Amino acid sequence: MKYFIWALLIYVAWRWYTGSRQVKTDQFPADARQAAQSPDSAETMVQCARCGIHLPASEALIETGGAVFCSEEHRAA
Repeated sequence: MKYFIWALLIYVAWRWYTGSRQVKTDQFPADARQAAQSPDSAETMVQCARCGIHLPASEALIETGGAVFCSEEHRAA
């Protein structure tokens, strides 16, 4: 009987420990949850012509000829 009580105590402690480590969805605003789940929220990625790194199009520097750069230094080079 004492082994059953110990096993039950360990099980309850384990469930409490793993449950407290999970991120609760109530901590995030509803619009942030919806944006994270929406496939339309993905942004187009572009590749730097100098170093080849991929970055979001909104952060890229695009020349008139269509060349894409990740920074002002790479655009000047």
